[in-house]
Amino acid sequence: MKIVLTALALLFGSISFAQDRSKAVRVNLGVFYSQRSIYRGALIWDGAILAAGPSFILYDRISVGAGGLSAFKRFGEFHTVTIGFSYFDDNEPSGPVLKLSNSVEDYKNQRSATFGSYLKYDYRNEQSIAFSSELHKDLKRHKGLYSYNKLSTSILPFLTLGIAYGIGDSNNNKYVYGPEGTSGGAHFDYLASVMLPILPWQGRLIMSYTYITITKSENIAADYIRGLESNEQISLGAMWSF
Repeated sequence: MKIVLTALALLFGSISFAQDRSKAVRVNLGVFYSQRSIYRGALIWDGAILAAGPSFILYDRISVGAGGLSAFKRFGEFHTVTIGFSYFDDNEPSGPVLKLSNSVEDYKNQRSATFGSYLKYDYRNEQSIAFSSELHKDLKRHKGLYSYNKLSTSILPFLTLGIAYGIGDSNNNKYVYGPEGTSGGAHFDYLASVMLPILPWQGRLIMSYTYITITKSENIAADYIRGLESNEQISLGAMWSF
């Protein structure tokens, strides 16, 4: 926790509030559809959902939205470091998240709500090669660690292809997959997305597909998974920035 607070202090301490530095507040408005909800490879809601709402960027340093609170800093043209806090529960969708088709709460929904902190590094070069690495620390329930690493490339305009790998310690994987879960490799992802700037008011249409495979037999057989080794997720979103 001391490391998290120190990093936050460094990021917040670098904010310049001079008006000529950047626009003080930017607003993003998004609408997103997904055919199911998946958390770290585990299916948690097998029905379509729709979410809509704003997020805010303050002084090009702080992000506030449905995903939580984060502070970020860019280093040079290609590097960004982010530290933040996030919340998770696997309950039936409610509030700003609408369920469009029915599912049932069952063995997939046995996790107690929790929150945690994370540190993320992003790299993107001029040739559209991107790499990101995240380290998550649970602060309430299981106190476990989870890492997610992604490599992607935009081989054609507007099209991005990538792969990603999640790794968790024993506490994290038992929380996500069930009491029988074991440490190490958690899931492997194949990703594809298309972003088209075709919507009115300079909006962007985002279509994405992810194929996810849980990688260890103990995690696949664990109580919250029960043999469901792979999942796929199709998402459609629209976003505007002001």
